Amino acid sequence: MERKFVSGVVLLAALSCCAAYGSIAPPAVTGPTIFAAAGQAIPVAAVVGGEPAEVTLAWNGGDVVMDRDTSGLWSAAIPAGAVKGRSLMCQVIAWYDGGSLASQVYTVNISPSIPVVAAKAMKVTRSVVVSRPWGSGDDAFGRDRPINGATEIPASIAADASGIHVLDTVNRRVLSFGKDGRLAGATGLRTSTASDLIPSAGGLLVVDQIGDEILQVAANGRVHSGALGARGLALGTKFAVDAAGAVGAAAPTVQVKANSVLVGLANGKAVEVSLGADVIDAAEVAVDGRGATWLLVGIAVDDGVGYALVRVQPGGRSAGVARISTFIPGDTTRRMVGTDNGALLLEGDSSEGRVVSFQLAGGVN
Repeated sequence: MERKFVSGVVLLAALSCCAAYGSIAPPAVTGPTIFAAAGQAIPVAAVVGGEPAEVTLAWNGGDVVMDRDTSGLWSAAIPAGAVKGRSLMCQVIAWYDGGSLASQVYTVNISPSIPVVAAKAMKVTRSVVVSRPWGSGDDAFGRDRPINGATEIPASIAADASGIHVLDTVNRRVLSFGKDGRLAGATGLRTSTASDLIPSAGGLLVVDQIGDEILQVAANGRVHSGALGARGLALGTKFAVDAAGAVGAAAPTVQVKANSVLVGLANGKAVEVSLGADVIDAAEVAVDGRGATWLLVGIAVDDGVGYALVRVQPGGRSAGVARISTFIPGDTTRRMVGTDNGALLLEGDSSEGRVVSFQLAGGVN
């Protein structure tokens, strides 16, 4: 059987696919998806449909035959110490009697060494910047609570020099607020499936994954449409604008471990932040105006899951952690963005939605 790894393929580009041979889910990397210390093995796991004769993990250094466990999961590992350079590209290929079926191509960034810092207690100040009741009025945030399915609330928030913007998906609009929290304007959208909101030089960009569309909201309120061209990405993907103005999936910058998080920094380095508590998730990452990285982390508490804000200094020299009381009453894509010296968080309760500011206060103890 000829095996060939296709190098130089754009990240997340669609590769060969033939429905006759079954289907394959993207590799679910169970080890360090973002960084791995040299010498460690990088485990890769994948769910493969059909009855392949063989499944291989191909990477830009060779390939490995994957093993199948009792649950049907296929797995193999790449020796990080054998990786040349700062990253590797890998994909899973299922080989059938009549041909093959390949997953997308994924990149794993490699750091030769990852320093560990213990997060110290940090003080933050909390203030409500915007609060609106749930509803459909001009002064409301939309909320949809179907009998079956998840509650839907504003899908994303963004901040720029003009103020704060909320993607009110349920009411098909973008609400803009000044820095004083007052409503400055609303721009209607024809879509109810938009999922992310990104500031850009030309105005706000509204991403609609389901419609495969980007909507640009200009300062004069006009909306221009363009193709997204990012089919195949998981729904709820966060997006970013690169230096050339192109929109693509934002690179992941955090990896959850048992009692710590691995954080990718703007300088290309990584740091492991020990939190001294069981980490459930760290879905939200933002960078403030001073280059510090903020994370919204779910941690295990006696009565379930609590939240903490983690702040990593530029360069990863130190980190702080503050337990916070917050509640997010629904599914959102981007619930936190950076400010000058802190972060804005979308939260709420049974009666209203809020954009809350958390700012560093008094340094880190």
